[in-house]
Amino acid sequence: MSKISLRPLLIFTGKYPDDPSLDREGVANTATLMKTAFFTKRGLNISEENSCIIEDDKFVSANGRIQDYISSLNSDKDLALIYFCGHGFPDYNRNSVILSMSDTTSRNWKYCGIPHSSLIEMFKQYSIKNYIIILDCCNGGFLCGMGDENVNSMFMLTEDENAEGAVYISSTQREDITIQTKFDGKYYIPFSYYFARILLGADESVDAELSIMQIYNRVKKNLESNPEYPSQCVIQSKGSIYDEKIFKLCIENNSNVKSDKIFSLSDYFSITELKVLLVKSSIKYPIKYDDFGVPLGLWMLKGYLSTSGLSLKVDIFDERLELIKCEGDNEAREKVKKKFLKIIEDYDVIGVSMCSSEVWPALQKFEIAKNAQKITFCGGIFTLSNENYLLDSGLVDYVIPGVSTVPLTSLLARLLQDKRQGQLGQHVINEYGVASKDSFNQFDGVWVPTILPTMRKSVWLEIIDKYGKYLVDEKTHKKRIDVYTARGCNRNCTFCSVQRESKQTILRKPMDCVIDEIKYLESQGIEYFSFKDEDLLSDPERMFGILKAVHKEGVLFKIRTRYDEMIQHDMSLERLHSLGVDEIQYGIESPDIHLQRNVSKGFPKDSSEGNLIKFISSHEKYGIKANCSFILGISGEDSEYYDDLLEFIKRIYNEDSKPKIYINFLTPHPINSQFPTQNYVLATNDLNYFTHKYPVCYAQDSTYGKRKKMLETYDKIVEYTNGSLYNPPTSEIPEILKRAFLSGKSKLTSKDMPQYTKERLV
Repeated sequence: MSKISLRPLLIFTGKYPDDPSLDREGVANTATLMKTAFFTKRGLNISEENSCIIEDDKFVSANGRIQDYISSLNSDKDLALIYFCGHGFPDYNRNSVILSMSDTTSRNWKYCGIPHSSLIEMFKQYSIKNYIIILDCCNGGFLCGMGDENVNSMFMLTEDENAEGAVYISSTQREDITIQTKFDGKYYIPFSYYFARILLGADESVDAELSIMQIYNRVKKNLESNPEYPSQCVIQSKGSIYDEKIFKLCIENNSNVKSDKIFSLSDYFSITELKVLLVKSSIKYPIKYDDFGVPLGLWMLKGYLSTSGLSLKVDIFDERLELIKCEGDNEAREKVKKKFLKIIEDYDVIGVSMCSSEVWPALQKFEIAKNAQKITFCGGIFTLSNENYLLDSGLVDYVIPGVSTVPLTSLLARLLQDKRQGQLGQHVINEYGVASKDSFNQFDGVWVPTILPTMRKSVWLEIIDKYGKYLVDEKTHKKRIDVYTARGCNRNCTFCSVQRESKQTILRKPMDCVIDEIKYLESQGIEYFSFKDEDLLSDPERMFGILKAVHKEGVLFKIRTRYDEMIQHDMSLERLHSLGVDEIQYGIESPDIHLQRNVSKGFPKDSSEGNLIKFISSHEKYGIKANCSFILGISGEDSEYYDDLLEFIKRIYNEDSKPKIYINFLTPHPINSQFPTQNYVLATNDLNYFTHKYPVCYAQDSTYGKRKKMLETYDKIVEYTNGSLYNPPTSEIPEILKRAFLSGKSKLTSKDMPQYTKERLV
């Protein structure tokens, strides 16, 4: 047994959003103490990377993670330990105790909880030979065959013929309850509290190595001396695991371990967490309202990390939110910029998300963070293929490219382990890099998840609390929020990096999760939802299923889709409006079919300007706002095209039809972008201008006359559509950029981007 490694799975459920009567604050405190006991140097010092921790997770998600954990076990080398602390419901029909998950309620527990017998069946399925199951919950006696007095108490163990060694421990007998009790002024679950204390060396006469039987006996002794505890714990075993010295406590050279008076929970809590700050930077040249919006990707990431099982404190600093609070007070805005200096003092790791225009503001944040000796990482669209550029700045320790939930979690697990060993920051000096390469070659840096993370209700509540005042739709004045039902795109438009980031895979949330999420937000007063999916109509049946399920009087929706798919599916605008669709966003890019082909837009072959005009104009009839975006600067444009484009805009924007018109300048994603740079020349290498609202590049076949007319046409469209709120006039383009664009003297390419220097960022 000495060659077998202990692989724990710890499950804690103390919060029940759908049935608050089940909430137990003692479970959360117990979870913190247990994680300290298992994963710190003062406890067992087990690596969290080889473990699994599930806290307040939903049934479907938790069940999947349990199966992933069990399937990852090596039946010859690993000793599995499943430890559950939460509510247990008696299932007399199956002689089982149902373990609660966060969406379990006092009514749905029969089908929304995990029977303990399912855990045993999974061990059988994967031929796991050695395991320990410990249940600290009401009715735990079912685990030890106590569900039916006529059944032999050993029946469960003897049924698993594959098991060489197994131990079952329940903190209660059949039909007994657990309680939460105060220790040191805070509530804990007593059985687990004593269990953790023993692993932390706070119990009397603790040896350096203990068997599960020794721990059980000492926990039982403590419980029996506690007059408030109403039940008796039970143990059953097979083989010799119960008597092996499995638990190796790190208590050598610790003179305090046998002194209960010196034992302090706060000493252990102070070293259990890795503190992570996720940052959304404001950009230098925002288009409107500081380009403000909820950074939903960061909040989804925070929600995911909070259920990863790691001991993390994750917060978000949204500089744009801080700026919008200033309401035009320039002095207050200057203070916001200095606020970051103070905030980072409380964190170990600083992570910043970045698109192209956010790169240099992000590097400024990283410079501050590195001066404060913090570990830094970045993610976002820009990071894909630009790892070396960012790492060479000397300010970024780790780059997390792609859809990177898993590699980031793995990286933070490694850093958490470093912190607990007093080595945080010592490895990044020589081992910084991309979390999919180099020193972290086991990470998959462009991992694509099979299910998009769903945010917990507590995260949504935090968002509404922080952003609620500013979540107002400008047209309807309803409370508005962005939601995702999917991420990614399976198309290949040349100007877009989304499909490269997601490997042309669309990642979808389960429909029931989407519906539950939107209904919950409706209950919180949200009446306008903007679906941020790249193409909601890629699955029309799913889209209609969601809209039907969440349709409610007064609730409106904005969706994104493609003109060709609307035609292909013969989509009824009247039907969409009846389900609450208020606005549809289209990437038209160009009404010219030849230019559409130059960017691989994929419009239908039989499309014509006349059909497109008729289609856009028809939205007004059904009470839907058409939101149409166009790109200027595509290779192949000429003077005649600009006249035609202006005429096209006049035909779709008139007294009977007033769609939103967005005009974007063609903008590559430097530096190592696969954007076809052989056809284009960069007018500037200042990433601050890469917002799609400044002409930062031009086609090689363009001339001064064409470029001048392009800018003139842009201004005419903005003036005609009264669209300066979304399309700043060219008078706002800095003169140095306008001259470089019009003159065509720039010889820069996307490979000539300068390295970061303080002077460049002033």
